[in-house]
Amino acid sequence: MVEKSVEVWKLAVKGLAMVTVLMLTACSGSVNRSDGADSVEQSVSAVPIGEKNALRVTFTTRTHDFGAVKEAAGEVSCRFEFENTGDKPLVVMRTATSCECTLARHSTKPVKPGEKDEIEVLYSPIGVRGKFMKCVYVYFSGTSQPVTLVVKGRVIPAM
Repeated sequence: MVEKSVEVWKLAVKGLAMVTVLMLTACSGSVNRSDGADSVEQSVSAVPIGEKNALRVTFTTRTHDFGAVKEAAGEVSCRFEFENTGDKPLVVMRTATSCECTLARHSTKPVKPGEKDEIEVLYSPIGVRGKFMKCVYVYFSGTSQPVTLVVKGRVIPAM
């Protein structure tokens, strides 16, 4: 009986360890909290689909490729524009990034239906070599599910 309990416990720990590894490696790093890309329009429902007065936001793109970034040139930035396509005001409550080398800036003002706003993403290539891909998680009012934005590129090391 004790041996069986130990085996079950070991399997549970292994499963938890695998989930943890997947979470930590998603988008290349741990989560850092902070208060020519593909141009496919992406509509994201900020509350369960079918609910009346659902908050909706549409990003013109959710990926930005910086291409080759020179480490010596320092920080680079891009902007992700979005529109409130719902029928209620929405607010960017917070953002989180997958690495301390990435920072997201946003307004805390409500965005009225039909209005646009943006998320500015800054990336520091200092100390990085080769390809990178970083995620920015944007949390809107009325939902706990973030919208994921991605910045990527390749760092050319300083000589």
